[in-house]
Amino acid sequence: RVNCLGGVSPLIIKDAEEKLNLHFPPEYNKFLQECGTLNIADSYIYGLYSNYDNLCTAGSIIYETLKCRKEYKLPNEYIVLENLDDEVLYILLTTYKEDKNNGQIYSIEINYDDNTLTSPNLIYNSFNEYVEDFIQQWFSWRNLQLSLN
Repeated sequence: RVNCLGGVSPLIIKDAEEKLNLHFPPEYNKFLQECGTLNIADSYIYGLYSNYDNLCTAGSIIYETLKCRKEYKLPNEYIVLENLDDEVLYILLTTYKEDKNNGQIYSIEINYDDNTLTSPNLIYNSFNEYVEDFIQQWFSWRNLQLSLN
């Protein structure tokens, strides 16, 4: 089941942008307003909550991004969208200016030996492409499970 946990107000989005010192791309901004955050089973696309403190709540882009900036020196132009088994992060490129790369999604691996990150690897050209694939992968996996039973 796909769960959108509720959209957030433009004021909450503006506060998040100020705390992270960046500007969200339009597709992600719309996702936050309409959905807030998204989960399917135990897979999450990080976002914002209207009923919790986004600065200290796991799953909030503010919390997850600031944590990765501090622990792994995540560059400031990225926000964390998803953490896969504490090994790989999916990150969203954000810029203040109109840029053809603004809104692209990258994967980046965590190197626990020295708490660094590998170079970002482009995996999706847009946030919408990422969300569509996120949902499709889950349903494909679920259908495979059902056919094996």
